[in-house]
Amino acid sequence: MNENDNLQESSDENKKLAQTLVDKKEGLMSATNDLTPMKKKGNKRVKRLSAELVDDDVTDVEILETILRSSEMGSTKIERDTALIKLSIKALSRVVRDCSKKTGKRFPDALDVAEYLKD
Repeated sequence: MNENDNLQESSDENKKLAQTLVDKKEGLMSATNDLTPMKKKGNKRVKRLSAELVDDDVTDVEILETILRSSEMGSTKIERDTALIKLSIKALSRVVRDCSKKTGKRFPDALDVAEYLKD
C-alpha cells in the first residue's frame, strides 16, 4: 500500500466520521440506531445507556466496583453507575487512541480494538 492509498483510506474514514457526526446532530438519534430520540436537559444532550450483563461479566463488574470503591462515587445507584460508565468511556478512549497508534489506523473499528486488547 503506497502513500496515496493511505491518504485515500484516511480521507474515506474522515468522510464517514463527518457523515456520522452530521447524522447524529441533524437526526438527534442515538448511536445504537434503535430509533430512540436523544433526550435533552436544557441545552445539554443526554444519552441513556442500558446493558444486561450475565455470568462472568457480572462478576467482572462487581470486582471492578469493589476495587474502585464505587460506593464512594455517588449516593445513588444511578450516580454510581454513571460514574463507572464515565470512567469506562475514558479508559476505552485511551485504548482506542493506543490501538490507533499501534495499527496506524486513524479510526480503528471495534474489531481492531478487540484484537488490540487480545495482545
